[in-house]
Amino acid sequence: MPKSAKGHSHGKIILMGEHSVVYGEPAIALPFTAVEIVATTTETVGEVTISSDFHTGTLSSGPSSIENLKVLVKKVCKTLEQPLANFHIDIQSTIPAGRGLGSSAAVAGAVIRSLYNFFDASLSEELLLELMDVSERISHGSPSGLDARIASSISPVYFQKDSGMTDLSIELNAFLIVGDTGKIGDTLSAVSNVSRLIKKVPSKSKKAIKKLGKLALETKEALINNDPSLIGSYMTKAHQYLSQLQVSNPSLDHLVNTALGAGALGAKLTGGGHGGCMIALADTEKNALHIAQALKEAGALNT
Repeated sequence: MPKSAKGHSHGKIILMGEHSVVYGEPAIALPFTAVEIVATTTETVGEVTISSDFHTGTLSSGPSSIENLKVLVKKVCKTLEQPLANFHIDIQSTIPAGRGLGSSAAVAGAVIRSLYNFFDASLSEELLLELMDVSERISHGSPSGLDARIASSISPVYFQKDSGMTDLSIELNAFLIVGDTGKIGDTLSAVSNVSRLIKKVPSKSKKAIKKLGKLALETKEALINNDPSLIGSYMTKAHQYLSQLQVSNPSLDHLVNTALGAGALGAKLTGGGHGGCMIALADTEKNALHIAQALKEAGALNT
């Protein structure tokens, strides 16, 4: 029986602070353990091969969409002083790609863990994050580091680029609904657009980023105080500022407005934007199910 080893990682939901976190403002993210990546490394002979939703075949012949994975696997092998040969990586995912749910970071985390387990090497949290950052820089240009950190955490986190990550203990009497537009987002494009907008309209753009940071801080307090209504209002305000930064789009706005019309306490896009997913908050399970159904009837691919 050929040697084999697995690595797991899960998705994430940004509750507050996407895009502004890149500029040093705080953000709040939740581990989304209902969706995950499982990477399995198996002993073979010859060139490294891979099977995934994006490519099946040799790693070297993979398309540009998995360039981050190519570089990552080479980096891991170099770090471990192992040859880039004689193994196959199978990647199974229940995280829809390009939806702002941390798919790329989760893939990186699962692959790194799988390779380290395969080579019977110890992996510190610090090294895991350092290696994940290699992949994320290719995927997202100038990542905040939040996706990598939440994909390797089992706790909700409050994160700020220069001050690090703090676990949050959340006991909120509310229900979170995730609505998938069915359209692939483009985090790299959205991050670049925000950067250009800041240069083009610095005063207005920087003000929006500061307000998003303030909302993240206020949301942290509202979480501690178990105040779903206040959190909902902050979510809706955040979506307005993200729209000012031009990272929303008609499909996201449509689902956000649908959720609010169906009685949500608040709603906003989550993740990079330009497609992907939105989130809404409800005070009861009954209302959450009603909102989820309304989102599906309004065109959401899934909730």
